[in-house]
Amino acid sequence: MFDGIKCQSVFFVTQESSSHLNDGGRIINLSSFVTCSASPNVFTYSISKGAIDTFTFLFATQLGPCNIRVNAVLIPK
Repeated sequence: MFDGIKCQSVFFVTQESSSHLNDGGRIINLSSFVTCSASPNVFTYSISKGAIDTFTFLFATQLGPCNIRVNAVLIPK
């Protein structure tokens, strides 16, 4: 089953922390290399980490003009 909690927590923590970074800063999310390949054994895990990658990209696009960098570190599973 899809783990929406991981996605929601990253979204809300990134959203809340960005409001405290008035002079710029960095937000680093944790993702995984499993988003780079297909594996039926980690299907739902891959979906949730793929969502985190998308959140990271979109937040980086939105917050970049405010001098806030948003990146993801892809860790091995």
